[in-house]
Amino acid sequence: MIRRWFAGMREITGTLLAPLLAERRHRRILDAGCGTGGNLEWLRPFAGSHPVIGLDYVETALRFCQQGG
Repeated sequence: MIRRWFAGMREITGTLLAPLLAERRHRRILDAGCGTGGNLEWLRPFAGSHPVIGLDYVETALRFCQQGG
């Protein structure tokens, strides 16, 4: 159920962002509150050659990422 919610939210967000970001694909993107980083790869096409940066301070999410999750 949660996966479907995230998929739906990505679709809605993509629909809203695409017209705004279509002109320029080389931008810096920060996902503040990225949790485990699930959206970082999804945001990559909007960044072009720039990295997508995820930032979070929740210990559980950070530990998960440090373990290669």
